[in-house]
Amino acid sequence: MSVNYYLVFNECSDCKRSDRLHIGQSAAGWQFCFRAYPNIYDSHGKDLVNALEADRLQTYLAWKSILKKHRIVNEYGEVVSYEDFISKVEASQGGQSYPASDTDYLDMEGYSMCSVEFS
Repeated sequence: MSVNYYLVFNECSDCKRSDRLHIGQSAAGWQFCFRAYPNIYDSHGKDLVNALEADRLQTYLAWKSILKKHRIVNEYGEVVSYEDFISKVEASQGGQSYPASDTDYLDMEGYSMCSVEFS
Protein backbone atom coordinates (compact mmCIF):
# COMPACT_ATOMS: atom_id res chain seq x y z
CA MET A 1 0.00 0.00 0.00
CA SER A 2 1.27 3.48 -0.82
CA VAL A 3 0.52 6.83 0.79
CA ASN A 4 1.03 10.28 -0.74
CA TYR A 5 2.08 13.26 1.37
CA TYR A 6 1.49 16.97 0.80
CA LEU A 7 2.88 20.24 2.09
CA VAL A 8 0.11 22.69 3.03
CA PHE A 9 0.60 26.42 2.39
CA ASN A 10 -1.42 29.63 1.87
CA GLU A 11 -3.84 28.60 4.61
CA CYS A 12 -6.75 30.95 5.26
CA SER A 13 -7.64 31.03 8.94
CA ASP A 14 -11.16 32.29 8.17
CA CYS A 15 -12.39 29.91 5.46
CA LYS A 16 -9.83 27.10 6.04
CA ARG A 17 -8.94 27.04 2.31
CA SER A 18 -5.34 26.09 1.51
CA ASP A 19 -3.06 24.98 -1.28
CA ARG A 20 -1.09 21.74 -1.35
CA LEU A 21 2.16 20.67 -2.95
CA HIS A 22 2.94 16.99 -3.50
CA ILE A 23 5.91 16.00 -1.32
CA GLY A 24 6.09 12.39 -2.44
CA GLN A 25 4.98 8.85 -1.75
CA SER A 26 5.77 6.05 0.65
CA ALA A 27 5.25 2.42 -0.36
CA ALA A 28 6.01 -0.75 1.57
CA GLY A 29 9.46 -2.12 0.73
CA TRP A 30 10.53 0.99 -1.20
CA GLN A 31 12.46 4.13 -0.34
CA PHE A 32 10.29 7.20 0.09
CA CYS A 33 10.14 8.89 -3.32
CA PHE A 34 10.22 12.68 -3.23
CA ARG A 35 8.67 14.80 -5.94
CA ALA A 36 11.49 16.99 -7.25
CA TYR A 37 10.68 20.48 -8.50
CA PRO A 38 13.59 21.79 -10.60
CA ASN A 39 11.83 25.10 -11.32
CA ILE A 40 8.90 25.96 -9.06
CA TYR A 41 8.35 29.37 -10.66
CA ASP A 42 7.75 27.91 -14.13
CA SER A 43 5.56 25.07 -12.88
CA HIS A 44 3.59 26.82 -10.10
CA GLY A 45 4.25 30.58 -10.25
CA LYS A 46 5.68 33.25 -7.99
CA ASP A 47 3.08 32.83 -5.22
CA LEU A 48 4.42 29.39 -4.38
CA VAL A 49 8.04 30.56 -4.67
CA ASN A 50 7.22 33.33 -2.19
CA ALA A 51 5.34 30.97 0.15
CA LEU A 52 8.18 28.45 0.20
CA GLU A 53 11.00 30.99 0.04
CA ALA A 54 12.61 28.68 -2.52
CA ASP A 55 12.60 28.35 -6.28
CA ARG A 56 13.48 24.66 -6.47
CA LEU A 57 13.23 21.47 -4.43
CA GLN A 58 15.59 18.83 -5.78
CA THR A 59 17.16 17.23 -2.70
CA TYR A 60 16.17 15.73 0.62
CA LEU A 61 18.00 18.51 2.47
CA ALA A 62 16.03 21.18 0.56
CA TRP A 63 12.76 19.42 1.38
CA LYS A 64 13.72 19.09 5.07
CA SER A 65 14.33 22.83 5.42
CA ILE A 66 10.98 23.69 3.77
CA LEU A 67 8.94 21.07 5.64
CA LYS A 68 9.93 22.52 9.02
CA LYS A 69 7.94 25.66 8.18
CA HIS A 70 4.69 24.09 6.92
CA ARG A 71 2.04 21.53 7.82
CA ILE A 72 2.30 18.05 6.33
CA VAL A 73 -0.79 15.98 5.55
CA ASN A 74 -1.27 12.57 4.00
CA GLU A 75 -3.71 11.81 1.18
CA TYR A 76 -6.40 11.06 3.79
CA GLY A 77 -6.14 14.57 5.26
CA GLU A 78 -4.40 13.42 8.43
CA VAL A 79 -1.79 15.82 9.81
CA VAL A 80 1.67 14.27 10.11
CA SER A 81 4.23 15.90 12.40
CA TYR A 82 7.56 16.93 10.93
CA GLU A 83 9.36 14.51 13.26
CA ASP A 84 7.14 11.55 12.33
CA PHE A 85 7.46 12.31 8.63
CA ILE A 86 11.28 12.54 8.78
CA SER A 87 11.43 9.30 10.79
CA LYS A 88 9.29 7.52 8.18
CA VAL A 89 11.44 8.81 5.31
CA GLU A 90 14.74 7.93 6.96
CA ALA A 91 13.48 4.48 8.03
CA SER A 92 12.59 3.72 4.40
CA GLN A 93 16.17 4.25 3.18
CA GLY A 94 16.87 0.53 3.45
CA GLY A 95 14.16 -0.22 0.90
CA GLN A 96 14.33 -0.65 -2.85
CA SER A 97 15.29 2.55 -4.66
CA TYR A 98 13.62 3.69 -7.83
CA PRO A 99 15.69 3.02 -10.95
CA ALA A 100 17.58 5.97 -12.40
CA SER A 101 16.01 7.41 -15.54
CA ASP A 102 15.48 10.76 -17.21
CA THR A 103 13.02 11.66 -14.45
CA ASP A 104 14.07 9.52 -11.44
CA TYR A 105 17.37 9.89 -9.61
CA LEU A 106 19.06 9.63 -6.23
CA ASP A 107 20.16 12.90 -4.68
CA MET A 108 23.60 13.42 -3.10
CA GLU A 109 22.40 11.78 0.13
CA GLY A 110 20.93 8.75 -1.65
CA TYR A 111 17.24 9.76 -1.43
CA SER A 112 14.89 8.91 -4.32
CA MET A 113 13.62 11.84 -6.38
CA CYS A 114 11.22 12.04 -9.32
CA SER A 115 11.00 15.24 -11.37
CA VAL A 116 7.61 14.53 -12.99
CA GLU A 117 4.10 14.35 -11.56
CA PHE A 118 3.15 10.99 -10.05
CA SER A 119 0.73 9.60 -7.49
